[in-house]
Amino acid sequence: TILASAKRERIIPFNVAVEHMKAPKAEHKEPCYLDDEQARAFLLAAMGEEDIRHRAFLILALYTGLRRGELCGLEWPDIDEPHGLVHVLRASQYQEGIGIATVPTKNQSSRRAIKVPPIVFEILNEYRAWWNLEKLKAGDKWQGQQLRLFTQRDGAPINPETLNFWLDRFTKKHGLPRITPHGLRHTFATLQIAAGVDIRTLQSRTGHAQASTLTDIYT
Repeated sequence: TILASAKRERIIPFNVAVEHMKAPKAEHKEPCYLDDEQARAFLLAAMGEEDIRHRAFLILALYTGLRRGELCGLEWPDIDEPHGLVHVLRASQYQEGIGIATVPTKNQSSRRAIKVPPIVFEILNEYRAWWNLEKLKAGDKWQGQQLRLFTQRDGAPINPETLNFWLDRFTKKHGLPRITPHGLRHTFATLQIAAGVDIRTLQSRTGHAQASTLTDIYT
């Protein structure tokens, strides 16, 4: 029929998208990080931060290179001061319709223990005293079912996005280069490499599944 013939004529004998279009290449972005002088200024400003929650977060992020979900997933039993370690066993994640959920680490390699200096534990001990006092004052209104380090004022789990807000406010306040929590992770790795830490050791500290990922980024 005429209609069937017209339909046949409109059939394209090849895939235009595959044969005549090129997918745009993803733009390669250099990792954003602080150099050693900027990191020194960051550290000095962080040590003087009035809000102990913010101070603990800033120092932990700089000295551990944890992902923001891992920072929000930390619980007090993970802080192993006698051995000088911070254990990474879980992460927090915001999920639509659920709220803040506890999820596994990004990969098996992300379950790790990171050696940190005494200054980190000094700040964490001060923070723990404040945290316990807040829990005591909240009484029955305390919402923290887990012993998470970073919570809302009533102990409820914190949204990982909040760390971006804290960090952004901190850098603006002190006139420091703007950086994200992931940028602090890059800073940690960069300073470790500059200090002579080999890639395999750094892999165990950052929790990357492949050492080649670090090599690709930082060489």
